[in-house]
Amino acid sequence: MGGGLGSLFRYGAGLYFGKLWSWFPMGTLVANAVACFVLGIVMSLPQFRNTVNPAYFLLLSVGFCGGLSTFSTYIYELSGVFSWAVMSRFLAYIFVSHLIGLSSIFLAQWSVNYFFK
Repeated sequence: MGGGLGSLFRYGAGLYFGKLWSWFPMGTLVANAVACFVLGIVMSLPQFRNTVNPAYFLLLSVGFCGGLSTFSTYIYELSGVFSWAVMSRFLAYIFVSHLIGLSSIFLAQWSVNYFFK
């Protein structure tokens, strides 16, 4: 169920952002950032991991985030933006994807430490 919801969110993000950013795979970038943020929160809340039914933990972490994060799509779209003539777009997508992913994890961890401790 979590994987299905994550996949639907990813599909919706692809449709929505695909209309706005047809030249850049923004939907995948947003889906990966949201998955990193949600996973960062879930993994940073020890009271969530230790007191909530393990099925809910798996529903969010493995299910929703697994269905939402799109590494295979990221690599496929990365191959699509590869061009020797426009190397800057290729490198920008790599850099921005990793920067946004790491920033999302760090923001989630900071949020948990600030609001829950």
